[in-house]
Amino acid sequence: MAKQMSFEKFKSSSMRSISKNVVHPSSPYDPKTMKTFHHPASISSSPSTPTTKSKTKKPMAMRKKVDKARSFVDSSDEYQSEDQDSSAPLFSPKTSTPSQNVNKELKDAKTEIDNLKQLCSKMQEQLEDLQAKSSKGGRKRKLEASIKAKRRVRKSVGDSMDVDGYCWDLSNGKGPFSGDNKKLSGHAIEKVLGLYPEMDKVEIENAIRINFRSRKDNKRKLENNPNYRADSSKNSRKDTKLNNRLKALKHLNVDDETRSAISGILVRPLMSSDDEEIDGNKKTFIVRKPCWRTEGVTNCFHTLDEARQSNLSKHSLFRLMDRKDGPPSDREEPKWSEEMVKAIKFFD
Repeated sequence: MAKQMSFEKFKSSSMRSISKNVVHPSSPYDPKTMKTFHHPASISSSPSTPTTKSKTKKPMAMRKKVDKARSFVDSSDEYQSEDQDSSAPLFSPKTSTPSQNVNKELKDAKTEIDNLKQLCSKMQEQLEDLQAKSSKGGRKRKLEASIKAKRRVRKSVGDSMDVDGYCWDLSNGKGPFSGDNKKLSGHAIEKVLGLYPEMDKVEIENAIRINFRSRKDNKRKLENNPNYRADSSKNSRKDTKLNNRLKALKHLNVDDETRSAISGILVRPLMSSDDEEIDGNKKTFIVRKPCWRTEGVTNCFHTLDEARQSNLSKHSLFRLMDRKDGPPSDREEPKWSEEMVKAIKFFD
């Protein structure tokens, strides 16, 4: 009696054979389409109908075919246990181990970090180039640094140039942290942090940029005007007079109309020039008022100077430089606006 086999089991065995590119030897239907199927009598028989021996013997070829089919089914069943579900997938996708996934993620992370480092380096170079080009024109970036930081950086940069032999390239297109200028800037930062470790490095870098801009501007102005330093000193003394008189005006007891008129004439072109006169160890300033300045404006300025000196301490009065009147200055009178002309005539 042939070994009985269910249809589902036969179907599973056939699908496994198809997946191995092996055709079932006794399949009575197309294994690809599986449209028709008839139970092979040689493989399975219905349990309800008893089988009877045929008086005639089966041909030898038929017996060999049945034996071949039975051996194929038995060998295919070795790959699937009896209690395994017949609906289990025949093909399992190739999966990677957790360690392989972790190694791949680490490799990708390292690659991404290297790319970010290169990008940061490139952006830093572009930033330095933009800062260097900002001196050529356009609006400069506002730098913030305390007076104390600028004073310490100024001394550190001066010592690095005079004592240590460093120098800055102040030509166009150069910045304090570009090219060879990094050497002096880095040396100055180290000196300031060595003396004052509590200072912020960003503030020191800003003070270095401010010092670099100042030196660059002075170089450009000296190239355009060889007497720039002397003119700058005169303008600085004019600005000092102007600021002192503005402070004195705040404490001056006058009406609003007079205060407005005084405020209108407090401009640099109306300030007198001071020429230095050195006699031995004594320095004296020769005051030269503009020849076109009216006596009313001059008297107003004298009133402001007296009001300021009356509020100074003895120490500040002792530090005042000696001044004496000299010949009038012959510089040209600027073109005044209508409001300025009205303010000047107020004191006539």
